[in-house]
Amino acid sequence: MDFKEIKAYIYQHELIPKLLEKLKCEAIKPEQGGSLYVARLPDEYESRNRRAVQVKNVKGLYSNIRNRDVSGDIFNLVAALIYDKWDRESQSECSGRSAQWILEELGIEDSGERKQKLKTNSWLKEIKSIRSSLTNEKLPLSIMNEYIHAPYQKWIDEGISIQTQHKFGVAMDIDSKRVVFPVHNSDGDLIGVKGRMLDDWMDDDAYKYLYLHSCNKSIELFNFHRAFDSATERSELIVVEGAKSTMLADSLGYYNVMAIEGDSIQPGQVSLLLGLPLDVEIILALDADKDEEYVAKMAEAIGMRKISYLIDTDNVLGDKSHKRAPFDLGKMAFEKLLQTKKIYRKRVLAS
Repeated sequence: MDFKEIKAYIYQHELIPKLLEKLKCEAIKPEQGGSLYVARLPDEYESRNRRAVQVKNVKGLYSNIRNRDVSGDIFNLVAALIYDKWDRESQSECSGRSAQWILEELGIEDSGERKQKLKTNSWLKEIKSIRSSLTNEKLPLSIMNEYIHAPYQKWIDEGISIQTQHKFGVAMDIDSKRVVFPVHNSDGDLIGVKGRMLDDWMDDDAYKYLYLHSCNKSIELFNFHRAFDSATERSELIVVEGAKSTMLADSLGYYNVMAIEGDSIQPGQVSLLLGLPLDVEIILALDADKDEEYVAKMAEAIGMRKISYLIDTDNVLGDKSHKRAPFDLGKMAFEKLLQTKKIYRKRVLAS
């Protein structure tokens, strides 16, 4: 059996509850008329959330673990809970082992030839091919009803206005003690929910940011659906690292800002940028800890477009160890950085 056949077998034989039992999940129950199964994480995780683990009762067996960066299908779920793989790359590399575990635990018969394939690199090649062509699943807007819609005072103090927080759908999640906001694809469809730990609850072991409803961020640009028209109208797009920077920018009157949600750009994100009109200048505005060589390499990845970038040569953002983003210190600081922007040309790179 291949991945698709395994999922089809589980779906057709109604084995989702049994699979969750084998994963040692607790309080397993169907919801939404049987179209969704939810459960609590195994006891070792000390979770009180009875809906933390979710598996959709459809052929794709789409799965996620709330408050942890786990989403995809049952193979991602097994990789996390059985093999302690908590990021997408390692989950993908573990797909063959996850599939074999499912076959054995659920007693699904398979031919020797197919079992051998489970152990070879063909599984890794297959899953990589699937991942590269993935689009994010659209989520129902009702998901946001799980949260308390209210602005976060700490963000107001930092310069993100109440109006902007309302515009970006900022809300609170009591269970995870996080301020959350929706994530959309380039068409504006809801595809994920991301949360940031409230400062009062932060500790050394806590993940600062987590996806409560995960998505493949490598094929999206945060705020694309809002910023596209403004970028086209101004013939200028500002690319930042984090979603929070787009909110700060919005509060300062810059509506043409998108985020890569990380410190490196991915091929799927490049393809979105290349879909912009040719006259749109792309301005890379990365955090202050990135040097010119680093930013130039990102420009190289985007290709032959009109590209410029901001480098804080005048120490406008202060000590680089603070990793401040270009919008963190307000409009005056950003405008000063903008005045000294550099035009990217291929000769910037030493090699």
